[in-house]
Amino acid sequence: MAVIGFCIHPITGSVHATLKLAKQLRTAGHQIYYLGVPDCEEYIDRYGFDFISVFGEWFPRGWLKNGPSPTVSKSTLKTFFWVRERMRWVNKFIQALIKGEDKEFVDSIRRLQPRLIIIVATHYDSFIWALLSYKAGIRCIYLHDTLCRSAGDGMPPITTGIVPRKTLFSRFIVTFSWKYLFFKRFLYQEIMMRGVNLYSKRLIRNFAESCGYPVDEIDFHTDMLAPKLNLPELVLCPSSFDFPDAVNTRRYYAEASIDFERKEAEFPWEKIDPCHPIIYCALGSLSILPKKVYRRFFQGVIRVADMHPEYNWVVATGETQILHELGIVPCNVIIVDVAPQMALLQRASLMINHGGTNTVKECMISGVPIIAFPIGFDTYGNTARVVYHGLGIKGDIRKINPDILDDLFQKIQSTPSFQVRASIMKKVCIEKENAQLALNFIETFLK
Repeated sequence: MAVIGFCIHPITGSVHATLKLAKQLRTAGHQIYYLGVPDCEEYIDRYGFDFISVFGEWFPRGWLKNGPSPTVSKSTLKTFFWVRERMRWVNKFIQALIKGEDKEFVDSIRRLQPRLIIIVATHYDSFIWALLSYKAGIRCIYLHDTLCRSAGDGMPPITTGIVPRKTLFSRFIVTFSWKYLFFKRFLYQEIMMRGVNLYSKRLIRNFAESCGYPVDEIDFHTDMLAPKLNLPELVLCPSSFDFPDAVNTRRYYAEASIDFERKEAEFPWEKIDPCHPIIYCALGSLSILPKKVYRRFFQGVIRVADMHPEYNWVVATGETQILHELGIVPCNVIIVDVAPQMALLQRASLMINHGGTNTVKECMISGVPIIAFPIGFDTYGNTARVVYHGLGIKGDIRKINPDILDDLFQKIQSTPSFQVRASIMKKVCIEKENAQLALNFIETFLK
């Protein structure tokens, strides 16, 4: 049996995406460790896995959180300068790694002697873990917790709501969308951030050379938050959810890999009327929009809930810090900061969400239709796939009001095909889940 390490980013979605696979590997007899900066530890401890903290001098506990939240800070300029300073610090860290200041990681690898490092691919630190693992002589793969991909795959960026078609015009739109994405990155990194650029090809190439990695095998043309190395890619999502013809020989689509046994928040179940269906609303674990947007959205949901007392409505406000700012709440509405999402989805007839990958997958495997309000990054591409497969409909969070939301709600409730499609997708997801495709992929890779 092998020692296997997971390199993660300290956010809930990154960790949740790995849990089911990590547990399966542990059950199969492998020894599992998580590696990351100190902020990752609080996400791992609750699940009973061993955690190895590295680079604590560079990124002490609280480094990623001790800044202005978009939902709290009234100063856009303050947030901008905070982000730029964080990016500058990461650049300094990479420059230090180029100079050989990676002893902490090297020592951890020598102590653990892993046969494989699994790197959650989406976030900006993924190429750092990949290059350090390559330098240490450890085989590694990317674990995709989103449907991010490369420009050469013929699919639109995950940051858009474009649905590809087999037409010349569609191919033009897809090509243009990639060029537009890279142009926006250029404006943001080189103009707004004044050259503080996490995508700096020169810096990354220097880092790759210092690790002995072939520079010409680095893919900068990706919608991930980091450039990509030429590694095998394990996608924790059934291929049936992606667009047709989304083929890449280095990518392997597995199951959704949903951990039904993960620890979830306490919840006042006694307030749920067992005679009425549940409508569940949550916009993810990250708060990236201004507070007023969330407040208006959740107040709109509460207004619609008041119009439909024949349903239980559960609203999770997440990190928006507006729980006590939503006014009078009808008796058929339960509002919490964090809800036991998997448990609620087992009983829900609809979820109103942001289109986040983990949330969409959890709805799919539970057979729950979706009203999605994309708010950033991969939520646009996920929502496009939800609509394409008939699993739900799309809303615009910045234009929402109670009348519009009620129209969307009525459309879902009055159109049986959404529930039919959701049930079909549930069956596909469960079949893939039972086949343990991700576990088989890893064990085959280790042979």
